[in-house]
Amino acid sequence: MVLSLTLRGGDSSPRRVSRISLSWQILDSMSRYLPIEWQTRLAKSMPWAIDDLIKLRPCTGDDAPILVQLYADPDVRRLIGRPLAPTIDETRNVIDTRRDVMSSYYIVERLDAAAAVGCAAFLRNDFINDVDILIALLPQHRRKNYGSQILERMRKAWIDELKNDHCTVTVQPNNDAARKVLAKCGFRQSGEYTNKCAVTSLIYRYPQS
Repeated sequence: MVLSLTLRGGDSSPRRVSRISLSWQILDSMSRYLPIEWQTRLAKSMPWAIDDLIKLRPCTGDDAPILVQLYADPDVRRLIGRPLAPTIDETRNVIDTRRDVMSSYYIVERLDAAAAVGCAAFLRNDFINDVDILIALLPQHRRKNYGSQILERMRKAWIDELKNDHCTVTVQPNNDAARKVLAKCGFRQSGEYTNKCAVTSLIYRYPQS
């Protein structure tokens, strides 16, 4: 998920970043995407309108520019891995030719302007042997309560439409704003893990087991 907040870096000084991630992924590993039958089931119910302000819809080749823009953020790359491709044309080719990958991605679009403002995705996290939710928004569209609304809609899709019994997200311990949003949306901490880069993340689960 993405919000605007202050993180503390290794020097313990405040550092402004404009996103938080609820997943740590290596994006070029095909095993980290949803099964095709699940992707198809979710696509049938789209677009998902949220509070008459934004909607989530399937990703298309025309969305390559916003994905490149989002993944140009170094904090995005640090937290969730490499972009799908380095250029707009190459990203468009991935979207058009790898539907097994891109059907796990959804575009966040403003209803009043029909303009893409971010993306969301279900991506497998091998460190917890479960699926994480990713939400990333452009800087000018953060701090508008979109993140919590998108998270709630993704949670509904995962549990109500795909009939899973729980929803899991991960977040780094110093992301206080993210943890408040998770608590607001009914998620509770259920554990933690440390990845191969020695980065510790907290595991949040809905409903609380």
